Amino acid sequence: MTRSYTPMMGHPMEVFPWLRRFPRSQARDLLYTLLQCVLTTVFFSLIRFPETEHADLRNVVILNGVFSLSIGYSIHLSTMLLGRTLARWFPNTSHGSRATCMVLTAIFAAAFGFWLASVIVDVSVRAWSGMMIVSVQVAAAVVAIAIAQMRFRTARFEFERERSARLEAERLMTLSRLQMLQAQIEPHFLFNTLANVSSLIEIEPWQARKMLDQFTFFLRASLDQTRKPTTQLRAEFEVVEAYLSVLKVRMGERLNYRVTAPQELLSLEVPAMLLQPMVENAVKHGIEPRLNGGTVEVEVRQEDGSLIFIVTDDGVGFVPSKKENVGLGAVRERLAVQFGAAAELQIERTAEQLTRVTIRIPIAK
Repeated sequence: MTRSYTPMMGHPMEVFPWLRRFPRSQARDLLYTLLQCVLTTVFFSLIRFPETEHADLRNVVILNGVFSLSIGYSIHLSTMLLGRTLARWFPNTSHGSRATCMVLTAIFAAAFGFWLASVIVDVSVRAWSGMMIVSVQVAAAVVAIAIAQMRFRTARFEFERERSARLEAERLMTLSRLQMLQAQIEPHFLFNTLANVSSLIEIEPWQARKMLDQFTFFLRASLDQTRKPTTQLRAEFEVVEAYLSVLKVRMGERLNYRVTAPQELLSLEVPAMLLQPMVENAVKHGIEPRLNGGTVEVEVRQEDGSLIFIVTDDGVGFVPSKKENVGLGAVRERLAVQFGAAAELQIERTAEQLTRVTIRIPIAK
């Protein structure tokens, strides 16, 4: 299997925009280093040109060329080998630590290249000239590392942006699916209520009218809530009380309920239509199957920076099952989408034979 060329640093010649057009490869970088050494040689030869005899100009160019090539390729090869070593044996090293290692390696490689060039030509260039060549080549290596850092930050930014977009798309898809699920749950209550109104019209018209009035209020309140993701707790209570009042007309003395919350919490923003599925679950699975009915209590309180919703009923209880009912399952999934690990839903059967569903969500800032 052929490995792609993924060096740990960029190349200083990439500061020129037109040289970025070519795909990165080992051959390309070697060629760019040659071009860099040629430019360095020309530059320092031009500096020495005014003080150099015409006959000695060729020797100056050769000396500068040997030193430039030796120093340049020493830095190139050593940093390339270091990059591969870090990638293979120390893959979890931070990018800043890798950059520091690269800079130190470039400095030592430049010193080695300077010594190697001196041995090759068996002559030493002027001290200032040699140090200038070393400095330029090390500076070029630092530029290459900076380019790699910039490329890394850009790639990381693009990755995070794509990841955020993907998570947002998944969140919207889940919310859309939950809204479709909610649309499937509500008709059950709608048809049952209309059937009750129809049966009461002839025998108890005043009860039918009362139920219809309460049902109209519930529809108006709930439809308004489903159009927005959040609402004030006060409005959420209005939906729950309207829902329970409709059931109260139908069930009579078999249903009692209490809805309580501190006054100062009523203006807090909460997820819209969060309580209604919990209350519906308590009535449908707890109170309705019980011959004598029972009581549903809805309580909201603040605790340790969280908002606690508690729905309790004294009905027949629930049968433990691996498969959660549709309503509470939708609530649990919705909490996971909107709050992640910061929210939780618990279902328990207390020692007093009460069924309690508790939701904890962070308070909106």
